[in-house]
Amino acid sequence: MYWNDSELTVENYNGNRKIYQCGKELHRIEIKRNVKYYSLVLDVNNCAFGRVFYGGDVQIIFTEKSYVPGKHKKGGQSQQRYARNRELAIIVWFKKINNLLMEYKDIKLVVGISPVYESTFMKYMHTYNKEKIIQTMGTEYCDENGVYQMARKLSS
Repeated sequence: MYWNDSELTVENYNGNRKIYQCGKELHRIEIKRNVKYYSLVLDVNNCAFGRVFYGGDVQIIFTEKSYVPGKHKKGGQSQQRYARNRELAIIVWFKKINNLLMEYKDIKLVVGISPVYESTFMKYMHTYNKEKIIQTMGTEYCDENGVYQMARKLSS
């Protein structure tokens, strides 16, 4: 909050400024922030996608949860069937994320993914989306915290 003799200015975390003056009108000033890059963090359970601005601010655009089944330790004839179903569900999950990324054009993308799934994800990624990627790195978290973690790693 900022106060001078005639007005009170409140600045939110997301950069929108509101100026309160005497009267009933609310004057809102939009601050233009430039996007540095977009960040995608995913594994077989979660996905988070967000914008990283110059100055280190992060805005989460979407988060998704997958329904990929966990690994089964059941033996016998069913074990291979469970493994195939899991592999198919992972492919469907990666294709869903790929389709969500198709909406965003002319962006620079940093991908945080486990090295175990990186080759599978890149295999099923559309060529148009592959051209957007400027860097791939490993991450410990695969939700909103992963986006913030990648922003801290890349800013230092």
